[in-house]
Amino acid sequence: MVQMWLRLRLYAFPPFTLLLGVLEKICQEGASLILVAPYWPTRIWFSDLVSLLHGSPMELPLRQDLLSQAGGTIIHPRPELWKLWAWPLRGPAISAYHAPLEGDSSVGRDPLVTHFLRGTLRLRPPVRTRTPAWDLAVVLQGLAEAPFEPLEEVPEKFLTLKTAFLLAITSLKKIGDLQALSVAPSYLEFALGMVKAFLHARLGYVPKVPTNVPGVSSADWGVSYSPSHICALKNSSVIMKCTYTYPTGYWIMNVFWTKTMEKYNGEFLDLSKDPEYSQRLQYLGDKRQNCTIRLSHVTLKDSRKYYFRFTTDKPAGRYTGVPGVTLTVTDPPKSVSVSISPSGEIVSGDSVTLICSSDSNPPALNFSWFKGGTFLGSGRIYSISKISSDDSKKYKCKSINELGEKYSDAVTLNVMYPPRSISVSISPSGEIVSGDSVTLICSSDSNPPAEISWFKGGTFVGSGRIYSISKISSDDSGEYKCRSKNQHGEKYSDAVILNVMYPPRSISVSISPSGEIVSGDSVTLICSSDSNPPALNFSWFKEEMFVGSGRIYSISKISSDDSKKYKCISINEHGEKYSEPVTLNIMCELKMVQ
Repeated sequence: MVQMWLRLRLYAFPPFTLLLGVLEKICQEGASLILVAPYWPTRIWFSDLVSLLHGSPMELPLRQDLLSQAGGTIIHPRPELWKLWAWPLRGPAISAYHAPLEGDSSVGRDPLVTHFLRGTLRLRPPVRTRTPAWDLAVVLQGLAEAPFEPLEEVPEKFLTLKTAFLLAITSLKKIGDLQALSVAPSYLEFALGMVKAFLHARLGYVPKVPTNVPGVSSADWGVSYSPSHICALKNSSVIMKCTYTYPTGYWIMNVFWTKTMEKYNGEFLDLSKDPEYSQRLQYLGDKRQNCTIRLSHVTLKDSRKYYFRFTTDKPAGRYTGVPGVTLTVTDPPKSVSVSISPSGEIVSGDSVTLICSSDSNPPALNFSWFKGGTFLGSGRIYSISKISSDDSKKYKCKSINELGEKYSDAVTLNVMYPPRSISVSISPSGEIVSGDSVTLICSSDSNPPAEISWFKGGTFVGSGRIYSISKISSDDSGEYKCRSKNQHGEKYSDAVILNVMYPPRSISVSISPSGEIVSGDSVTLICSSDSNPPALNFSWFKEEMFVGSGRIYSISKISSDDSKKYKCISINEHGEKYSEPVTLNIMCELKMVQ
């Protein structure tokens, strides 16, 4: 205490009985030091301590070994009783230049000087200005001129300065708080949609005006939330910025946040002890003026009002900040699904309704429907009257709110209907020749698939979509059709004709007139043949000698010379065949001689 402290970087933790002397020496010499002293607002020296503040005081973290002696071997059992803070102090700057007078007194303590200054203060008392030393209107006018305008020509440096200043003054409640603002990312806040921006004061900021020191201010009870309404996406993290004030002479004992103004067992619910919040809530404030919290992984159930509450060392010193801060948690559409009404089997001709369900906050008001990739219509409900098989497709809906959109999984409309478009095809196509293998195929459009039956004429001949005939013969020629049948109906195909080609067979020769043939008669031989296509080429043979062509061979005035064996040959493109020979037996006519 006897040494000069000027221009020394000092730290002091004096006995409490010497605190008045330390503060007096700081005033006399204009010294700067960090003083460790109790936070005892009721002590006589506390107002002098506050008047010498040159920065924000800091509460010392409470530890078991905070106060110790003898190299840490002796530890104070109750360090929390002392409420120790670190106080950055500085004496008046002019005190450092006071020339010492006779003895140990300074100019400031000389009786004549003191008397003179008191008289001056009475005649001309100081007037505290309530306006800043600079004129905001002049500054704004300057920002509207070069080098800050026009904006398209402003260098990046000046554009940044102008933007930062305008953002700062629009974020202030009073000009004196300008020094407290910070452009660090953690203090820059954007409103939802990036349409507004705000700057916030640095955490722990304490104004230089002594009456703003915690516990010494003349402020009333209060809690301020900035902003008072927060909108956040589900699963994001939210910072609720908060400051609080209280009157002089109170010591903060407990701080916490609650979600209701109702008491449980006589106490307000502390969110940090609530299982739904305890793992997600982080208190970022202190026990002086900052009550900011961070809430992580917010859910839709977190949408509500929240309140900050603090208690002091006095029974009446309890306060809850109403109306609180409102948190609204939003969520883009999710769990989008489509339901079908009526449920169960859908039959052609029914009326069907598709309903789109979506879980979102705010609720989705815009729905779109798609069939495959084709847009069908809008609205939460999509109806189809007299549904048909053409409507059997995959359908999905899209749910939209202001935060996003999402498609449902596709659902399939499986429309049942009776058989239709029944037809029969023949394989191989083209001409069918006796001995070939032929396949008939029945095609049917139905849901569910139909049972197939085959008919030749009106006779049932087989089942299944395919009917096969191996080594077909002329006996298989005829009209064929198939029947398609399911539980919703049945239908026949049009008939198809199997026209089997084959070479001549069953060749025979008939004689006309039948009966006895007498020399001189006229006789006709007729060749009959079974073939497909019909034989158009016939030849006649008398014994082995060719005698004519055509299906009919005629002999006029037959004679005994015509008594021979005759046969015909029938020919088509698939073959030829001879008839069995027939014998003409010619009778001679007897004449009586007179």
